[in-house]
Amino acid sequence: MARVRNYNRASKPANIAVISRRVAHNVSYYYTNYAFISALLIVYCVISSPLLLLAIVVSGTACYLISTQKKGKVVQIGGHSFIAKRSSSSMCLYITPASIF
Repeated sequence: MARVRNYNRASKPANIAVISRRVAHNVSYYYTNYAFISALLIVYCVISSPLLLLAIVVSGTACYLISTQKKGKVVQIGGHSFIAKRSSSSMCLYITPASIF
């Protein structure tokens, strides 16, 4: 308990290198905690918003379909023709509003 209360050990970092070393150490030391809390928050958000779950499924499916297309090949989606590069950005434009609301 004395180790936790020892405020003399806490000091202002001297430079940016010390800050980055501290952050890297904390992330590596507490990685499991960060991952667990992030996973819980993601599960909560998905459960509390069915539209978000739908948006994730649709965007995942669209990403998979785009990734399986050959470069330069035209993709037909809903009567519109897209090249692979345009289809990725179009997918982001369509999915973003569904994810927000």
